[in-house]
Amino acid sequence: MEITVEKIIEDKKPILAEMLKAMKHLEDGGEYRYLASYWTKADYIPYFILADGEIAGFVLLNKYFWILPREKNNYGVAEIYVKPDFRRKGIAKRAMFRVFELHPGNWEIRPLDGSVDAQTFWEHTLEMYTSGNYRTTCFGKYKRPIYTLQAPVVDKTGREIIYREAYLSPGIQNTGCATAP
Repeated sequence: MEITVEKIIEDKKPILAEMLKAMKHLEDGGEYRYLASYWTKADYIPYFILADGEIAGFVLLNKYFWILPREKNNYGVAEIYVKPDFRRKGIAKRAMFRVFELHPGNWEIRPLDGSVDAQTFWEHTLEMYTSGNYRTTCFGKYKRPIYTLQAPVVDKTGREIIYREAYLSPGIQNTGCATAP
C-alpha cells in the first residue's frame, strides 16, 4: 500500500471538517475551533493522509509549543486521525515519517491527554523513526508526556539520513511521566 501526504487545499476544507467531527475528543458536535486558521495563518499546515490515493486520514501541524521556542524550523502536531477502516495498518506511522521528512527541524508532540493509545502510537512511531533518539519530557502538574525530536537531515549526496540529537530545552528535566489511565 502506497502512503502519501498531500496538503489540503481550501476547497477540500468540508472533507476535513467532517473528519474532524469523527474524532473522539471532539464529540460535542461543535466545529474545530482552529479549522479556518489552516488557510489564513502561516503557522498552520494541513495534510491529508492518502492510502493508495484514497483519503485515509489527516495530520494537522502548527507552531504552538509548550517546550520548543517559536522558530521557523520548529513544528508541532496538533491533530492526527486515521479513519477506522485504515487503522492498525501502519498508515499513520508511515505518514508521519513522510511529514517529518517534508519539514526538517525540531518537533514537539503532545499526545492526547489520558489516551494510552496515543502515547503508545507516538512512542512506537518515534522509536522506529529515530532509532530511540527522541526525548520524553514530563510537563506540568500531571506529568503529561511531551516528545521532542529533530527530523533527519539528508546529507549532500541525498543518500544518507543523518539523525541529530533530540531537542531538549535548557532547564527541562526528564522525570517519570504519568501513564494514561
